[in-house]
Amino acid sequence: MQVELSLPSDAGIALGGWNIDDLRLVETAPGTCNCPQPVVHCTAKVKSQGCTPAMAALGSASLGAPALFLLTATQLLDQRSGLLFCGYSAAATAFAGGVKCMANPVRRVGLPPSGGNMGPDDCSGTFAYDFNQRILGGVDPALSIGVDVHAQFWYRDPASTGGIGITDAVRFRVCP
Repeated sequence: MQVELSLPSDAGIALGGWNIDDLRLVETAPGTCNCPQPVVHCTAKVKSQGCTPAMAALGSASLGAPALFLLTATQLLDQRSGLLFCGYSAAATAFAGGVKCMANPVRRVGLPPSGGNMGPDDCSGTFAYDFNQRILGGVDPALSIGVDVHAQFWYRDPASTGGIGITDAVRFRVCP
């Protein structure tokens, strides 16, 4: 690789030149720049109210970009506490009447309540989590360039088998 920086000039103008700050060249391991789009996979558990929650992803997971990588879940029970679980390999294991979509070991992230309507249970709750904050925060050293992550939301659903609701999952790769 060759990097060239130049400032063409003519003989009639004499200026002080220019400076470059914060130039970084980053080497990544072979094959790590192949960053596919996030993919929803696995099977969500139908809630006690009859709705099926759904995950989505907006943006891309990045070790170096300060942009959002938003993982969301909709059609959740309103006003419920929940967790985001993430693991590094796929699985489809029966769990609490649903499917756990990643193999152990898993990491968990606490979330604020799902919001939505007040009053009787309905399906107006949502979760949203910026996963790039977790990556850039350095709290999980396993989150490095080229690592595949599987993420899934779990939340309280006392009327359901096992007392929890489980979304489908999103698979994504951590990119440069």
